[in-house]
Amino acid sequence: MTPYNDNYGLQPPRTAPGSRSLSAASLVYGQRGASLAPMGAPGSFNSDFKSTIGLRNMNQRSELTWESGKDLSGEHDSSQTERLVEDLKEKLRLEIKIKEGSENLLEALHSKKLKQTREQRSRAEAELNSANRTIGELKVEIDKLQQQKEPRPTGRSRMSSLFGGSYLRPTGPNTNVVAETQPQGDEYDERDTETESPTYILAEILLSLEAEGMQADYYVEKANSLVELFKRYPTLKYDLVWSVFGQRVQSMLLSDSREVVAAGYRMTRYAVTDRKSLQIIRELNTDFLVILSLIKESKASVEREQALKFVRAFLDVKDGVRELSRAVVRTIVSIAEYPEDRLRAMCVETLAEIVILDPPLLVAAGGIGPLTEVLAEGSYEASESLVTAFLYLLDTPDRRQNLRGSELDVVFSSFSDSLSAFGNENRIKVNAKVVSKMLNTWPAYGRVANLKTESSEQNTNMENEEDDKRTLLDHYSALLLAVLVETGLLTALLNILESCPDDFMKRKTTLLLGEVLKMANRVLPSSCSAKLQMLPGLFMAASTFGDDDRFVATHTVYQIDSISRTLYRSGSSAMPRISRIKMENEQQVTPRQPDGTKAKAAIYLDEAQFRALMMESGVLNSRKYTKWKWDVIETIVDGPILNPKRLEESNKATNFMSRLIAFYLPSQEQFSHVKNTKPYQRYARIGCILVRNLAKVPEGATVLAEKLLRELLSCLDPADAIYGLSSPSPVFSPSRIAETLAGSYFSFIGALSSEPEGLSLLERMNEGVKPDTYLFSRMFHKLFKLLDLQGRPDLTKKILASLDYTLPSQFRVLLSKCLTTSRKDVRIFATNLLRKYVSSPISSPNPSVAEMGGLEWAIRLLAVQLYDPDVEVCETAVKTLEHACDQTRCLEYVVRCRPALDHLGDIGAPLLLRFLSTSVGYHYLHGLDYIEQEMDNWFLGRNDTYVTEVEASLIRALDTFDKPRREPSQPFEPDDTRILPPHFYRELTRTAEGCRLLAEKGHFKEFVSIISESGMESHDAEIILKVKGCLWAVGNVGSMTLGAPFLEETNVVEKIVRIVENSEVMTLRGTAFFVLGLISRSIHGMEILDEFGWDGATKSCGDSAGLCLPLDLSRLFSIKPWKHITTDHELSAVDSEDRAVPEGGDTVEARILQSIMELGSTVLAKRAMHTLNTLKPLKPTAFQNSSLFRKVMKILESHHYRLTVRRFIIDLFDKDVLRSVVLDGDLLEVRQERKVSNGSEWPMGATADQTTLVRS
Repeated sequence: MTPYNDNYGLQPPRTAPGSRSLSAASLVYGQRGASLAPMGAPGSFNSDFKSTIGLRNMNQRSELTWESGKDLSGEHDSSQTERLVEDLKEKLRLEIKIKEGSENLLEALHSKKLKQTREQRSRAEAELNSANRTIGELKVEIDKLQQQKEPRPTGRSRMSSLFGGSYLRPTGPNTNVVAETQPQGDEYDERDTETESPTYILAEILLSLEAEGMQADYYVEKANSLVELFKRYPTLKYDLVWSVFGQRVQSMLLSDSREVVAAGYRMTRYAVTDRKSLQIIRELNTDFLVILSLIKESKASVEREQALKFVRAFLDVKDGVRELSRAVVRTIVSIAEYPEDRLRAMCVETLAEIVILDPPLLVAAGGIGPLTEVLAEGSYEASESLVTAFLYLLDTPDRRQNLRGSELDVVFSSFSDSLSAFGNENRIKVNAKVVSKMLNTWPAYGRVANLKTESSEQNTNMENEEDDKRTLLDHYSALLLAVLVETGLLTALLNILESCPDDFMKRKTTLLLGEVLKMANRVLPSSCSAKLQMLPGLFMAASTFGDDDRFVATHTVYQIDSISRTLYRSGSSAMPRISRIKMENEQQVTPRQPDGTKAKAAIYLDEAQFRALMMESGVLNSRKYTKWKWDVIETIVDGPILNPKRLEESNKATNFMSRLIAFYLPSQEQFSHVKNTKPYQRYARIGCILVRNLAKVPEGATVLAEKLLRELLSCLDPADAIYGLSSPSPVFSPSRIAETLAGSYFSFIGALSSEPEGLSLLERMNEGVKPDTYLFSRMFHKLFKLLDLQGRPDLTKKILASLDYTLPSQFRVLLSKCLTTSRKDVRIFATNLLRKYVSSPISSPNPSVAEMGGLEWAIRLLAVQLYDPDVEVCETAVKTLEHACDQTRCLEYVVRCRPALDHLGDIGAPLLLRFLSTSVGYHYLHGLDYIEQEMDNWFLGRNDTYVTEVEASLIRALDTFDKPRREPSQPFEPDDTRILPPHFYRELTRTAEGCRLLAEKGHFKEFVSIISESGMESHDAEIILKVKGCLWAVGNVGSMTLGAPFLEETNVVEKIVRIVENSEVMTLRGTAFFVLGLISRSIHGMEILDEFGWDGATKSCGDSAGLCLPLDLSRLFSIKPWKHITTDHELSAVDSEDRAVPEGGDTVEARILQSIMELGSTVLAKRAMHTLNTLKPLKPTAFQNSSLFRKVMKILESHHYRLTVRRFIIDLFDKDVLRSVVLDGDLLEVRQERKVSNGSEWPMGATADQTTLVRS
């Protein structure tokens, strides 16, 4: 059987056993289990299902997978390339995890004896080497795919085999088709321009589909050719004449060959343009055909899957869901209820989309039940996205009426039912993610806030943020923590400590309890957190003498206190997440800053103490570095060698320094061959300390220049880095850079560049006696050449990241060159490096000239990057400058640079908004006529766009599961999802000039007017969006100290509080809640909120923390009960039922209809099935009645039946009945036409091995 693909089509079978395949695609047969879902095509979806298509000459079924490493040009379209990139990234994440695991194992083995762990070390190092090589290969392949803009067809492409040697060429200026390479010799068929036009080919294909009596492969190939034509010329399908094309569609869908039917669905799916085309398709009676295809057995999986894709194409068209019939949706529901069906998850995903696009349709089709069953089972992989659909319905009262209100209760069954939870850890994990997703959305609070469940405590693992950047996420976590505490979280945790016999569970519970108390002290108002810190139940149990439980309570109190003191001393929990990531990156290679007191004391060690340290280090006793004590070596190089006497003793009196320097020499092949793992990275860190401290002492600088720097200079050969002229594996080869510590030699140069003495050594150092050798000039020249290498971006990034640019030197020239002349990814990398130099805090109110000089140098380079031809580089520069503008001095200097950002559009808008926060920036923008123009843009529509940005930012921040880890080599980027996006009115209110302009324009009063008039709107989506935008504008103005008069004059806080407590739209309540948090950031705002029963959290110094909660939490979650409405679809179902069953139960038709209706009852189903099986041979003509078939289809549309029952009912009727119904003809005429044609229809003998369909 030959493969079928939406991009390449269904291929004809091979003509001979040894003949060459006509397919040029790089396909291999893999294991069973491939999904047949399309990617990127109309109606596409993701799936994890197994193919049931058999291959005639193979012993097992197999799937078609893409073979990596093949040439992708001309073989993949954009969707497949993106899919392949995602697969490669997933493999990359897996290899990174393997690498980290191997490094952790090596680190653990490092503390053990070498002889005992030699075999384990070798295995771990082999696994680590393999992971490093695979990571490098995957990165290179991902880069190639991402740089590939569009496919470049080869001379003999797959299209040529589909079209029998004809080559399509673009016929107009609007076609973006790359011309095929013209073949040579007899393969090229001279054709005139008319035959090569797509319109002519379309007519030719449609004409060929009219041929009768051909094999199935013929029609499948023509359908594939038509699909490829639609792909290459997307506008061509608008020229279709449906009166002609519809006949071809009907003929193919009525074929007895499953492959032909599947090709017909696929061809029709690609011909869909808009809702009008869907209406024309439905006029061809395709609903009956789709239902018949979907209920077939699993052996017809090709046809079933293409039919489902055809249905999903309706969802991709605007308002296309309105053209979906309830009968088709009922059929999809029956498949979703059948656990063994391989299309079940696809159907569940389809139903989840329908419930968002048209909830009444799904409710009328009975689709809510299967979705809740899937949630209760906990086996569906996309349960989080499924619960999102229910939460979408719970948001507004109009959509809320489609639910009964108890659908989401099934999620908690795995936690409350101990019998069902036993042994179902996977189900509990899946439902835990679902509960977390529910708690991270506002609509769910109406159902969850009043539930007292003991399982909710695991969703409060929030991390601290900087005190001066209280974010929306902090405000939300404060509310979440308050709700959990209110519903009995602490009581549940204390019960676990008292009753659980497992010590490990007690330890985890104690840690969680300590985190809850610490977070409560940070984010909750004092009225809520004060009573929590006392833990009255725990202290009461600890003080009850004579009770054995007193010891457990006392131990718990001690553990909580111990954990709190440890966290306070270490400061790790209070450190912001961004700062921790940055510190981890910088500590991988760069040396630690020594403690000033200890380093100063170590310099003045006496001779005996210094000799004792050298002996203890093991360097004098052995040449093997693995036997050295590197912690002692670090102590020596981090202080004593700064003393010239101690350095002379280590260099001349002993061979300590010579052996240590020899270890780092490239020619000795020791340090440069050490694996780049976490345990061994301390060698690089100690090396940086060594070269930095040696450069500070004249004798040490001489040793450094004569030995290490001299050899290092000889290795910096550009030709050697590419071709390996000196050795098969040069020091700076790609494999050595990725797998070993050889790349740390550039960190040594960076350590020297960070100190004035190091730069002096590099600039001019004597060779022997005469100071006539300029190492720095030679080294700079070679580094310059290395950065010019086009094929080594890894080497370029390594050099740039290792150097230090704090002091003025020629290294800044290297960075400036890479910022402007290198490839795009290198320019982005170099731009990110500047973030370190613009974000460092200014030490004093009057900074030195050198400190401001380095800062101004970095800002000037970033200003140049704003004019880069690539938008991504400009966007990176804007984000970096925006981060630099957090400091007033940096902001003023950026304004003095007068950057022009008009060419960047919305990308440069955040940076311009930051200019408004100072008077200097305000006057600069006012001179450009920017302020009033931007103010009008925000007032007329930008406010609405801001709502989408904030909500998307919150979704990303709250999505804590399955986030890919950032690679260690990736430059530091701040997590902007946790910070409120900049708002024009917020920045405008920072200055007195801006407040005067806002008062003159009257925009704030307009916002308040809209909130007053439409704040309680619950039906019109546009008005709700408008109200949200006005709320954010008011909140941003009120968060500033200068914005207090606006709040006082308009009394808008009272109106916002009313929205939070009484609005029927849950997301509108959430917006108002966050806005009150913004208002509480000012002292005046806290005073106003206190009047309405809201309490705010404060910092230790008494300032507002920007977090507030109502004293009575029930005011936030009071939702009016709603009534589940009966939809128009359900009413039409009742009418159709009445029309389906005729009066008088004695006729054969009435008995058949009555028995079919009884099949829906589990009690009467067996008897009804027996009756139908008896009537079929006795009254065969009754099951050949087209009118009866239509009535039966109405019953199937109106009633709930299982999939097997639907299949049984349809199989009762003759196959020609469906043809007569679709063609709207009489059954006898249809049979006579088939008899006269004598085989004119599609071949009856088409076998299953002719064609196979796979994903798009």
